Amino acid sequence: MRIDAEAHYLDLPFLDVLRGRAVPPREEHTGDGVRMYVEPTAPEVFQGRSMRLEDALSDVEEGRLAAMDAAGIDLQVLSLNVPGCEQFDPAEGAAIARERNDILAEIGMRHPDRFVGLAALCPDTDAPGV
Repeated sequence: MRIDAEAHYLDLPFLDVLRGRAVPPREEHTGDGVRMYVEPTAPEVFQGRSMRLEDALSDVEEGRLAAMDAAGIDLQVLSLNVPGCEQFDPAEGAAIARERNDILAEIGMRHPDRFVGLAALCPDTDAPGV
């Protein structure tokens, strides 16, 4: 069995959250692609990416399965792509992580022989000792 142990994904509701925010983490569409603003302490710094990449990351059905088959990959271990839930304030990040984990569980249930997921986490960065 061939396993891709580091496969990232995005889900469309998460992209909607990022696109609706005015402060990082947020996403902005430009004429030539996407700007992903990740770091709340450096709001002017962004990571560029293409819509093609974003579309591939958010396709966890036919396109991804076809690409896996073409590459001889039997199983992918999926984890949330940047930004992680820890980039949000703790209460919002925890709610976003729960929703990501529910969606990832649904993906795994639809394709149990093809996908397993790594949970998204949002540690309480305001807790003592963190």
